[in-house]
Amino acid sequence: MIARLWRRYGGQVRFLGIDVEDSRGDARAFVRRYGLRYPSIFDRTASMASQLGFFGLPTAYLVDYRGHVAARLIGKQRERTFASGLAAVVGEVKGAG
Repeated sequence: MIARLWRRYGGQVRFLGIDVEDSRGDARAFVRRYGLRYPSIFDRTASMASQLGFFGLPTAYLVDYRGHVAARLIGKQRERTFASGLAAVVGEVKGAG
């Protein structure tokens, strides 16, 4: 699902993966398995995740053009829920420009 959303919205918003609670090898295997082309950070100690208010896996943060967290999606999400949040962030950017 994330790979599809990245292909759909990747030209309009930035995607960044933060890998928590995996080995580096497992993280790389995940990226290869799903064909992810956006940057991913290996956060072995979960320090970045903690700073973001990490609640569990998976957690997605939608950050607006001002750098504010516009939405926090905790747990497995339906694609349409995720897409709706991305569309709102894209719309906000277009409205600001």
